[in-house]
Amino acid sequence: MRRIAKVVLPLMAAGILLIGCTNPTIADKVERITITASTTSLFIAADGTSNHATIEASVEPATATDPSVTWTAVTVPAAGVAQIVPSSPPGSAIAVVTPSGTGTAVITATSNDGTNVVSNSITITVP
Repeated sequence: MRRIAKVVLPLMAAGILLIGCTNPTIADKVERITITASTTSLFIAADGTSNHATIEASVEPATATDPSVTWTAVTVPAAGVAQIVPSSPPGSAIAVVTPSGTGTAVITATSNDGTNVVSNSITITVP
């Protein structure tokens, strides 16, 4: 028993040996982002009306310390992320994409902890 104590006690004092508990100072990183889109084709009618796409990001694991995402849009030539609405369950976010011109929009969700990036393309046309 004394041998075990000589090894275990210094490890516990140094914070190296944790038995049956979680170290709250170690952050759970985002391991994966999955995005789904309601549509990948948008239109702008001659009268200026248009439809929109809803894109949802799901972050795994659900226990990630910072499960939020940042949305960006790279467009050729124009479309934009018009609105970002928080959603449930935790780790999800919804971006509503409303077109402002024809072309292709690449919508990207980046985890705020910087560990993951995922993109989806949306094509905007005039019918």
